[in-house]
Amino acid sequence: MDPGHAPGPGQALSSGMFSRVALIAGGTDDVGLAIARDLRADGLRVAVQGPPTLWAKNVAELNDFIFLALDDAFTEDTLSRALDELTWVYRTLDVLVTVSAPDAALPAALARRVADRLGERGEGRLVHVTLGGPPAWTPEPARRGLTVNAVHADLPSGQARPLSAGDVAALVRMLVQPAGWCVTGTTLHLAGR
Repeated sequence: MDPGHAPGPGQALSSGMFSRVALIAGGTDDVGLAIARDLRADGLRVAVQGPPTLWAKNVAELNDFIFLALDDAFTEDTLSRALDELTWVYRTLDVLVTVSAPDAALPAALARRVADRLGERGEGRLVHVTLGGPPAWTPEPARRGLTVNAVHADLPSGQARPLSAGDVAALVRMLVQPAGWCVTGTTLHLAGR
C-alpha cells in the first residue's frame, strides 16, 4: 500500500471491508495467530506483530492478515525507527490492541510508541492487555483525544492459568463494539473456558 494514500477508519485496506481494526502485538506465534483468526471470523481486519518466524510459518495466510515483522531482539530505539516506517498503519485503526506477557519488554515498548503516535493524530483508542501477572506497562493519562485503557486480564478466583487466545479474542470483541467500550480499570475478570 502506498503510505501516502492510507485508507481512513472503516475503509478497505486491501480487499473486503471492515468496521474496526485490531492490532495484536506480542504473545507467542501460535497465540497471536489464534487471536487473529478468531477476530477475523468476526469481520475484523487484523494486523499481527510478531517475530520473523511468524512469517515463515504462515506464508499462506499473508493475503488474509497484515503482518508487522518485528524481531524480539529489537531495542526500543530500533523499534521506534521501524514504527516510523509504518505510520500509515495507525491511520487506519479505529481500535488498537496490544497484548503482552508480564515480562515481555518489546510489546510494552510498542504500546508506548503507538500511544505516542496515536496521540499525535489526536484520536484513537489503545488497549494494552497483560496476560496474567502484573501489568507490563501502565500508560500515561489520555491526552489530545486519545483514549487509553490499561487492562490487566486474569481469571476469576485467582486462578493462575494464563488467558487463552479465545479469552483475549473475547475481550477484544467486546472492546471493539461501540456500546461495549466501558473497560477502564486495571483488572478485567474473564470467565474461564
